[in-house]
Amino acid sequence: MVQKIEDFVNQRTSYVLCGILVLSSLLRLYHINFQSLWLDELYSIVPTAPENSLHSVIEYSKADQPPLFFIYIHYIFKIFGYNEIVGRIACAFIGLLSIPIIYFLGKEYHGKLTGIFAALLTGINYFHIYYSQELRFYTMAFFFASLSYLFYIRAFKYVRLIDFIGYSISTVCLLYTHYFGLIIFGTQALTFLILLKGKRNSKFVLLSISAAIVTLVALIPWMPIILNDIGVDVGWIKTPSPGFVAEYLYDYTGKDMLTTIIFITLLYFSFKSIKEEPDANQKWLFFILIVWIVLTYLVPYVRSIVVSPMLHSRYTIVTLPAWITLFAFGWTRISKLKWKYSIPLILALSFMVNMTYFKRHYTNLIKEQYREVSQIVISKNVFNLPIYSSLSWHFGFYFRNNPIEVKDIRQVDFSHEQKFWLLQAHYSEEEMEAEVKSLKDFKVIERHNLFGANAILMARK
Repeated sequence: MVQKIEDFVNQRTSYVLCGILVLSSLLRLYHINFQSLWLDELYSIVPTAPENSLHSVIEYSKADQPPLFFIYIHYIFKIFGYNEIVGRIACAFIGLLSIPIIYFLGKEYHGKLTGIFAALLTGINYFHIYYSQELRFYTMAFFFASLSYLFYIRAFKYVRLIDFIGYSISTVCLLYTHYFGLIIFGTQALTFLILLKGKRNSKFVLLSISAAIVTLVALIPWMPIILNDIGVDVGWIKTPSPGFVAEYLYDYTGKDMLTTIIFITLLYFSFKSIKEEPDANQKWLFFILIVWIVLTYLVPYVRSIVVSPMLHSRYTIVTLPAWITLFAFGWTRISKLKWKYSIPLILALSFMVNMTYFKRHYTNLIKEQYREVSQIVISKNVFNLPIYSSLSWHFGFYFRNNPIEVKDIRQVDFSHEQKFWLLQAHYSEEEMEAEVKSLKDFKVIERHNLFGANAILMARK
């Protein structure tokens, strides 16, 4: 029976992959707009409004990340409308496109079964689902990192011009999506130098160098911004602990202990089998994945210690495809078929329990309720009282169709004010209470405290 399942997967790969895509779509689209946009997502949606010019979108991205994601979202809003759900679905769509790419990455690494299991792992991966539902550039970074390495591996295996062209295009897109793309590109360059030991092929060398030059030339327009940002202290990122890799692996599973144990077991099978692997090409492919993981952790870790912190688990989403491929390879090396095909079922069940009962992903509020406190003020502000906030730019999104705009509280002369609404979010409760107390001439007459956000009606004493 188990052998029949394996034969079916090999013979009906497209049907199995379609089934994984349907399941993945449901997991990413369900309750996609349950949470309000939070601070970072508002940094994505406010500057990409359809009425803004392309120039202004690119100018804004100079202070955030490279412009590709912002340009993508900007035109999505122009075509489909400007609201939260459109932006989030656009991100979920990129996340879904990643799944067939991961399938092909796994397939190139070690056949169809590896690809199918890698696609399944991505489809039910908590980390990938979470960021597929967030209006930020993380799923795009995952997508282009996967695509870049897919063409990288294909170029190494087949030495075809089309794969080098695909590599350059996908890597340029990655570099214009997130600055961690620079680490990926540097890692690939170093890996290439080491690969020359096993691939002394003049065509491979010439095409590889040409692809790298094309990629670098395409990055020239953005190079001044990159050079300007080198050494900048992000501020909010903390110095990573020595055990950050284990912490990140645990984060990738949604802090699911059973899944983490299974992944560690699959890694064991992966390393064990590659040690006994007679195929030199397969060993080189394994080496590519290992260097991908090691350097995309090591480089930002060293910079975080020596210069300033830059390492955060969500930035390492560009490393996640390598882990997933390794896990999938380890799974294919399990010889006992009953154990082998029990693992997907166990992982699926563990995922469901974790998402439903522990993480409560679709029902538990974890993002600041900018939307909800804005709706309270809009519904209650029948007398068109002034509205102030230290985050007026962010709250402005929810008041874009309202006759009363949110003004920056730091630029207001309160000497003539009698009554106004105060909107707060993002800061700690102590900081928000201190802001209320700083308005000494006013008293609170109505307060709405929601998750991470407040709407307060204040009047002169």
